[in-house]
Amino acid sequence: MPDPAGRPLVVALVTNLFFAAPIGDAAKAAGAEALIVESAAALAAAIQRVPALIAIDLAVQADWQPIVRHARQQPETRAIPIVAFGSHVEGEALRSARAAGCNHAWARSRFMAELPELVRRAAQEAGRSPADRHDPPPEPRAFGARHEAFDSDGDA
Repeated sequence: MPDPAGRPLVVALVTNLFFAAPIGDAAKAAGAEALIVESAAALAAAIQRVPALIAIDLAVQADWQPIVRHARQQPETRAIPIVAFGSHVEGEALRSARAAGCNHAWARSRFMAELPELVRRAAQEAGRSPADRHDPPPEPRAFGARHEAFDSDGDA
């Protein structure tokens, strides 16, 4: 749902200014509003606004996984692109993010490199119906293969 000024909303669960500032800058450049939240409760409330994009820093100590799972089950929020990012050496955290319903689970470096285009595309697609979005929710996958911790192109 756009903000009161009609801009798409980008929600980020982050506590580190190193990530919050570039997310805010990317949102502004894309004509969107950035809402930085620091807790699972604040994330849950923000999702009710049906943002164009959700970014989750896996370093944040919050129980966000049930919130993402719930969002994936609701018709109005199931198509929201959700990108988790964390340390490239934290394979289990990246796998858990995918299992919880994140579209992508990327290393921090990749997230930062992709951020401007990711936000631009999400802001551009914000007005489209869920069926017309280019980044549908992930399909559930079985565990076991190395690639599950990473995006479909194999990058961390």
